[in-house]
Amino acid sequence: MDIKELANRYKITIQGIGKFVRKNLNKINKDGEHANGWIFDEEAVHIIDSLREVDRVAIIEEIESEKIEELKQEIDSLKNMLMMTQSQLIESQKETNLLQKELLQSKVKLVETEVSSQQIPVLKAQNEDLKEKLEKLKKRSLIERIINK
Repeated sequence: MDIKELANRYKITIQGIGKFVRKNLNKINKDGEHANGWIFDEEAVHIIDSLREVDRVAIIEEIESEKIEELKQEIDSLKNMLMMTQSQLIESQKETNLLQKELLQSKVKLVETEVSSQQIPVLKAQNEDLKEKLEKLKKRSLIERIINK
């Protein structure tokens, strides 16, 4: 099989397979019988097949390692975003609780004010009664002083 056939077999350029063969020539032609220039016998093709598979596995492992590292970084980033979001949520809940407490206090004051405003007529009436009683007591006290003199 020649270099052009190898390039077609692996669906890469002639330059690409040439570079691969030069890089691995000692493994392909370890006993000096399987490669003659750019012509390769069946054993050489078998060795190239196995080397290409090893290269594919190494490349796949490298790509997977890169992807795993990228995913780890993305996970770390998402964890940080989650912690920041949780912290913001806690702060928002604290603010909400504070506002609810203030609202409740305002409602209590409003109810107290409403009760007070409802009591005003009653208190006014009581006040008038007390004024009348005081006047009567003053008059009685004045009369008693006059009599006791």
